[in-house]
Amino acid sequence: MNFEIIQIFFKYLIENKLILYCLLQLLNNGNALFQRLFFKYILNILKIKKKKLNQNKYLYIYIYIYIYIYIYIYIYIYILLNIKQYQINYNIIKFKKKKHFYQSKFIKNKIVQILKLIIIKMYNKIIKRFSTIQSKAQIRVRFSAQSTDNFLLTDYRTALYNYLFANKNQGQFILRIQDIESVKKQKSLQKQIKYIIDNLNFYGLKYNEGPQIENIDKYQEHGPLGPYLQSQRTSIYQKYIKEMLQNGDCYCCFCSSERLQKIENQQVQNKQAIKYDKHCRNLTDSQIQQKIQNKEKFQIRIKVPLGETTFTDLIQGKIQINNQQLNDQILIYSNGYPTSVFTNIIDDYTMKISHVIRGDEFINFTPHYFFIYDSLNFKVPQFAHIPQIQINENEKLSNNQKFYSLNYFRENGYLPEAVNNFVAFLGWHPKYLLDEQMLKDKFSKKEEVLFMDELISLVNIYNIYFFTFKNLQFKLDQIQQNYTQLQQKKLLYLNKQHIKSKYENISTEIEVLEEFKEKLCQYMDIDRNEFNKLSEQNQLQICNVIKDFLFTYQDFKKFIYFFQQPTQFQTINKTEQKNQIKIIKDFIYIFSALKKFNQNQINISISKYIFENQPLKNDVVFELLRTAVSGFKKGPPVGDIFEIIGQQKTIDRLQYFLDNVLNK
Repeated sequence: MNFEIIQIFFKYLIENKLILYCLLQLLNNGNALFQRLFFKYILNILKIKKKKLNQNKYLYIYIYIYIYIYIYIYIYIYILLNIKQYQINYNIIKFKKKKHFYQSKFIKNKIVQILKLIIIKMYNKIIKRFSTIQSKAQIRVRFSAQSTDNFLLTDYRTALYNYLFANKNQGQFILRIQDIESVKKQKSLQKQIKYIIDNLNFYGLKYNEGPQIENIDKYQEHGPLGPYLQSQRTSIYQKYIKEMLQNGDCYCCFCSSERLQKIENQQVQNKQAIKYDKHCRNLTDSQIQQKIQNKEKFQIRIKVPLGETTFTDLIQGKIQINNQQLNDQILIYSNGYPTSVFTNIIDDYTMKISHVIRGDEFINFTPHYFFIYDSLNFKVPQFAHIPQIQINENEKLSNNQKFYSLNYFRENGYLPEAVNNFVAFLGWHPKYLLDEQMLKDKFSKKEEVLFMDELISLVNIYNIYFFTFKNLQFKLDQIQQNYTQLQQKKLLYLNKQHIKSKYENISTEIEVLEEFKEKLCQYMDIDRNEFNKLSEQNQLQICNVIKDFLFTYQDFKKFIYFFQQPTQFQTINKTEQKNQIKIIKDFIYIFSALKKFNQNQINISISKYIFENQPLKNDVVFELLRTAVSGFKKGPPVGDIFEIIGQQKTIDRLQYFLDNVLNK
C-alpha cells in the first residue's frame, strides 16, 4: 500500500477531527445505525451488490471486521507518529490485537486491496475538493460598503454573511467601496475608507481583495480585478453604458427635475407607486440629437421590458416580479456619474462575483441585473436576500436606536467574537435533526456560544457525529426568510460567555492576564502604575474575582470599589435598620479580632455568627455586608471582596456605612 497516500489521508483526518471521531465512536461504541450506513457506503464504493453478499455471510463478516481493524491500525499508527504535533492523548485509543483474524492470508490480502480502494477513493475526493485547481467555479462574494463614518449593523451583518459563506466554500471575499456620492460632494475619502477597513479588521473579517490603507494619506489596491473604489472605475461604466445604448436597452431622459418632482407629488397624492412615466422612452434619434445639440441635460435610464421576471433566491425561494411594477431606473445621472444600481451590477460582472448576498430591501432591483446582463450577454450571479432586522414585530431598526451602528458595540466594551456570534444569529441559526429529546439532553444555552471558525465550519465534538446531528455549517438556505428580532439580552449573554472563555486561563497565561489588567485600568480609569503597586497575588485575585461577573468591559466600572471607598449604596430595607446596625457593629468587632484575614476565616466567622444568631438568614447577612463594603447587594463572594480589600479597609468601610447610611 502507498504509505504516502495513507499519510495524506490521515493527516486530513487528524486536522479535521471529523472522520477520526466518527470511526473511533464506531469502533468503541458499536453504534448499529452508524455501522450499517458506513458499511453501505463501503459497498457502494466497491460496487458490491448486497444480494450477492448475502449469499456468502462469512465474506460479509470478514469484510466488515477487517475494514474496521485496518482503519483502526492506521489511525493508531498515524497518531503515534504525530502525537506531539497534534497534541492528542493516545490513552483514549485502546488498540487490541485480534490474532485470529489473520489466520487466512487470502482473506487478509483481499481486505488490504479493499482498504486500499477505500483510501484512494477518499483521497481523490479530498484532493478534488481542496485542490487549488477546482473543477467547479470558485465562489466569489463581495461587500459593497458605503464610504461613511458610520458602519451600520445591517451592513455589517451583510458583510459577515458574505465572509462566512466565502470561507465555508473556500471562496474569495472582496471589499468594494461605493464612494461616488462622496466624490460628488467632494468629501475626503481616506478617513472613511480607513474607518471601514479598521472595523472589518477589528471584527476579524479579512478580505482577499480590496483597497488597503497603510496610513491616512496612502491608498493601495490589493487584488487583480481592481480598482476597488467605484470612483476610479468610471471608464468601465462608460464602456458598458455605450454598449447598452447601441443595443437599444436604455435611453436618454431629458425631463427636468421640476417635471420629475411634479410627477412624484401627483403619484404620492394618488397613493400610487413612485416611478417614471416613460415620457422620453420613445423619442426618435433625430429628437434626441436635437436636444443634445441644444445642450439639454439628460439622464440615461434602463428600458424595462414587458412581461415578468422570475428567479430563484437562495433564501427567499422562487420570486416572480411583474415588470410593469418596476421603474425605468436611472443608470447615469445628468452630471455623468453612474448610479449605485448600475455600478454594482457592472462591478459584480467584472469582478467575477458568483453570489450576491445582500438585504431584502434590494429584491425589487434584482430584475435590473437580468435586464442589464441580458443586454450585455453576461451570466447572472446567484442571489440571496437577507431579511430585515427589527426591534419587534412592528418596529424596524432605525438610526434612533443604540444598536443602529457598530460604534455602539466598540464604545460599550463588547468583544468582537461576541458581536460576530450575535450578528450571525440575526437571521441564521444552525439546524439540528428534529429530535427534540436528544436536543434537550445534549444541548444547552452555552451551545450558542460560537467563535468565527466554528461559525464557518463545525462546532463541538458532539455536533460532528454524522448521524446524530446535522453539522453546524453556515448555509444560505438556513437563513430565515422573515424579519429577525434583535434581543439585547442575547447579546449580553453571549458577550459574558465570550469574556469568560477569553480569560479562562488568566491564572496560567501571562499574556492573558496582562491584557485583562490593561482593560481593567482602561475602563476603571485608574493609573496602571498605581495598580502595579498591589502585590501580584492581589492583582491576580482581583482579576479572577471580576472576570466571571463581566457582561461587557463597561462593567469594570462597577468594581471600582476594590480601589475606592463607595459613596453610593443600593437601597436597603429601612424596616430592619435596628437589626442591621447591630449586625454591622458585631462584625466590626469580629473582624477586628481575626488574626488571619483570608477568605476561609472570613467565611467561617460569618457562618458561625449566623448559626449563633438564628433565625438570621444567610442572604440577609451576606447582602448587608456586601452592600456596606462594595455598595452593591449582588456581586462576587463576600470573602473574596474582603480579603482583597484588606482587614483594616474592610473595618473602615463597615464603620463608614454605619455612620453615613444606617445612622443618618
